[in-house]
Amino acid sequence: MTRKPAVVTAGWQEVSDSLARTGIFKENQLNPETVPRILGDFVRRYTTIIGYGIDGELNPIGSGTFLRKTDGQHGILTAGHVIGAIKTKENILVLANQDREEVTWIGIEGAGMEGHGEANDGPRGPDIGWMPLSGEEVERLEALGAVFSNRAREREAFLGQVCQISIVFGFVEEASDLHNKLVVAHGMLIGKTGELDADEEGWDYSEYAITNDDPWIPRTHGGVSGSAIWRIDLPMDCTGRKAVILEGVVFAEGPEDDRKLIAHGKNSVRIILDER
Repeated sequence: MTRKPAVVTAGWQEVSDSLARTGIFKENQLNPETVPRILGDFVRRYTTIIGYGIDGELNPIGSGTFLRKTDGQHGILTAGHVIGAIKTKENILVLANQDREEVTWIGIEGAGMEGHGEANDGPRGPDIGWMPLSGEEVERLEALGAVFSNRAREREAFLGQVCQISIVFGFVEEASDLHNKLVVAHGMLIGKTGELDADEEGWDYSEYAITNDDPWIPRTHGGVSGSAIWRIDLPMDCTGRKAVILEGVVFAEGPEDDRKLIAHGKNSVRIILDER
């Protein structure tokens, strides 16, 4: 894996001065506990959790992202092994809206879902998938607060100095209490530590290290598979502008003593969304 400069460097102090110049944060918000929550809220509305219901019990499997493809089709981008696991289940459920006050689940058919690496259980890919949604399912989800990130939307290219932050937001099994139906989704600041150029089939990969010092972050990241990797661009001109860009999809994690997430990159996303 070719090592390249990290998008976010190793420590909080190295980015806090840049964040102060964006116009996004108040002075009392510039701390390693509050900043991840605010940045997480930028992508929270696109994030879903995928699971199933049985005997009245909720069973989450992984995470996903609500997307509208460039051809207009709506669906959920996730990991291939999440697709493989959910294909064997009935009563598929997705989280329509998740905030700190309420969680709302609805059932979907799952028709036409497809994944590469549906049986994968390790750090090598491909492992990425797509769950198309019907027009009726999209209407129900949007009525409950789901927002679909539009792949056809033009992103503003900022001039001048820009602070780039990468973040993943998804289901965290270790922090959840499924017995009491408490499902926790959490944003974690991450920094890119390595990239692998696309292989002959076009699949590309990246590694990300968690960079914030939040003691709440669990020892393992089961459930985060399928989460999007987001890059948030913040011009350092005190205007409060931002651009949120999808950069990849998490499908595996490193060992507990090497806290990293392994993800597909932009080219892999284009392949699974048929944007080649």
